Amino acid sequence: MASMLRPSLQLRVSNLESHAPSSTLKRPSFDMTTSHPSTTASPASIRSTQTDSTMDSSHTTGCAIGIHRGAIDNTTITTRPPREVITKVRDVLDSIGVCVQPESTFKFRCIRPSQSSSESQPSAEGFGPQSSLDITTNTIYASDPSRDPAGEVRFSVELTRLAGLNDTYSLDIRRLKGNLRSYQFLYETIRDRAQLTA
Repeated sequence: MASMLRPSLQLRVSNLESHAPSSTLKRPSFDMTTSHPSTTASPASIRSTQTDSTMDSSHTTGCAIGIHRGAIDNTTITTRPPREVITKVRDVLDSIGVCVQPESTFKFRCIRPSQSSSESQPSAEGFGPQSSLDITTNTIYASDPSRDPAGEVRFSVELTRLAGLNDTYSLDIRRLKGNLRSYQFLYETIRDRAQLTA
């Protein structure tokens, strides 16, 4: 009986041995490029990221509007689009014969020449090359000398935004040099002609 059972035992052992290598050697293959899709950025996402960063950079470079500081004049507050406002203000400055030198997109340095020198080119000391100034001959002066002694006035005009208020801006006109009464006359003239609150 023992001799009759041996072949079957040997056959079973041989069958197990024949299947063992194939089961132990076969291992699942892993595709590293597809097993972690979240770690690989798609071309579309790369393009969108680059576009967003470019838009943010172009939005702030050379076009930033400063924050308003100091007292607020309600007659110079506006909610109009900034470029529309600054274009209107530039037209007003040109119409009253003020020499303008842009310092940035939303800031100008200005000279209203004295009446005695209005027929000649006004001094541009401290304003860079004279070629950068727009020289005009239609400069206005108040008819009453007590209101405007008609001297040279230097001032800045800048559109700023009010902190904490969305889309609300202030036109800041500041005297740099010249008679205070003449400056006040110019301030009121620019404010009234710009019609920011209309």
